Amino acid sequence: MVRFDSFPHPGASFYVGVVVGKIFYLTESPDAFTEMMRAAGLRVASPTDAVAVARWFVETTRAMNVFSGVLRSVDDIQWASGPLAPPPEQIGALVHRLRGVIAPPGAEPRQGGHLVTLYVLRGSTLQRRTITVTDDGGIQERVDEVAKDLPVPISM
Repeated sequence: MVRFDSFPHPGASFYVGVVVGKIFYLTESPDAFTEMMRAAGLRVASPTDAVAVARWFVETTRAMNVFSGVLRSVDDIQWASGPLAPPPEQIGALVHRLRGVIAPPGAEPRQGGHLVTLYVLRGSTLQRRTITVTDDGGIQERVDEVAKDLPVPISM
């Protein structure tokens, strides 16, 4: 996988994957990710492998014009600061509420694959991504919004 960055317009950046001379355009193309994984002959043999594949799926198929990142805990969130920042007690309440929600990436074995759960900050929205990674690298994803309009720098 290769990321091509465009400056000063990061929204024009993109990811591609190369497998045996075939190029797969991955940005905003979830089906291309699955095709690439199958063309590579990928076998997902463990929960650790499934989490790695799910993280790469989320990163490489995302829209590049919106900040997005996988979280391990609420402590990974960079909150807005400066004159436009909300009062500390509002941030404290959000941290308290989300501390029991956000969990590190994890995977559970399922028949023919693994069920991976990731928490992703996309812009100012916290998402729970439930991703089924099949043993041969297939992907099915469900996205649930956990919290919207979080006071983070990218939403200011």
